[in-house]
Amino acid sequence: YGFPNGVQAGQVTCSGSHIFFTSAFLTFCYQQNEEKQVPYEVGLLLQVCAEPKCPNIVHMLDYIITTSFSFIIMERPESYINLSDFMSDEMGPMKEEQVRGVIRQVVEAVLHCHSRGVFHNDIRPGNILYEPVTGQIKLIDFDSGDVLQENMHYTFPPGAPECYPPEWKFYKKYKAEPATVWSLGKMMFQMLSGIIEFDDEKESIMNRLNSISPVSKEGMDLILKCLSIHPKDRPFLKDIQMHSWLQEPDKVADNIDWIHVSKSI
Repeated sequence: YGFPNGVQAGQVTCSGSHIFFTSAFLTFCYQQNEEKQVPYEVGLLLQVCAEPKCPNIVHMLDYIITTSFSFIIMERPESYINLSDFMSDEMGPMKEEQVRGVIRQVVEAVLHCHSRGVFHNDIRPGNILYEPVTGQIKLIDFDSGDVLQENMHYTFPPGAPECYPPEWKFYKKYKAEPATVWSLGKMMFQMLSGIIEFDDEKESIMNRLNSISPVSKEGMDLILKCLSIHPKDRPFLKDIQMHSWLQEPDKVADNIDWIHVSKSI
């Protein structure tokens, strides 16, 4: 379990690795390093997974193209579970040091994608694999991704509805980086509060967080900046990476529920 809609899991022995399959109708795009065209998601993954690889992104091992479907063979890391499942099992907010570790790695993964000219466009807990003991993450599912156009407005829906930034709701357009930052802010709120839905008003966000689990001043500052209604008021990803909240050292919680270790996706 634990994969997003449209993704089918399978376990196959392949050089000691577990892999899963995802199938989608073919949408071709041209790759300069390919003699033939490849499905769009494959093209994005070829760019993202080229050496040097990012440890916070699930790696594509191979792909198969048929006349009707494409099969993308990905690594399946042992002991990782879907972050949304981990949040559900916790039945409450995650610890702030856990959230800090997740966000730090997601920002690194997104910056890697952007450096390769790829816009993931669906950053949310359901697209994060999480290792409960080490706190390591891997970003998955590039099905909603696109070629990164930093100064262009995208006019198609951004990933899952839970990721929709205000500018899409109001104007039906958005830019890659501000929309990604909004998704990061919303994911921070979800992990720190245990609440999936929330109002966009800053006062409501602050009150709901503090009423459930008090958040540090630095953590609240970053959430509120990421969830600014106007895209121009949101920080850049590089600013988030350098934010004081993310500069604090990682701490591994001593009381992590070891039952998560035995779970498989």
